[in-house]
Amino acid sequence: MNAVNTDSPIDATEGPRASTVQVLGLLCSTAFALSYLGAYAFTNALLGQGILPQWSPGSDPRPRLLAVLFVSLLGIFGLMGFVFRILSKRELRSIDALADETEEFRISDT
Repeated sequence: MNAVNTDSPIDATEGPRASTVQVLGLLCSTAFALSYLGAYAFTNALLGQGILPQWSPGSDPRPRLLAVLFVSLLGIFGLMGFVFRILSKRELRSIDALADETEEFRISDT
C-alpha cells in the first residue's frame, strides 16, 4: 500500500495564511509583554532583593522604561523583518539564476 500520493504536486503554501493584522497584533502584544516583564517584573525583583535603591514616590522610572522598551522591541522586530525580506529576495534571485542556467528546469509558454 502506497501512502504517498505521487500524482498531486507538493504545494508548500497549503493551509491558511495569517493576515497582516494578526501578525502585527502578535508582534505588538509580544513587544508589550516583554517590555512589561523588563520594566516592572524584573525591576520589582531587583527592588525586592535590595539590588536597586528605592526611588522616591514621585519619580517612578518604570512607565518611561516600559515605553522605551516597547518602541525598541518594535523597531528590532521591524529591522529583523526587513533583513529577512532582503535575504529572501537574494536567495530567490540565486535560485532563479540556477534555474535559468539549467535548461532542464526552464518553463516554456508552449
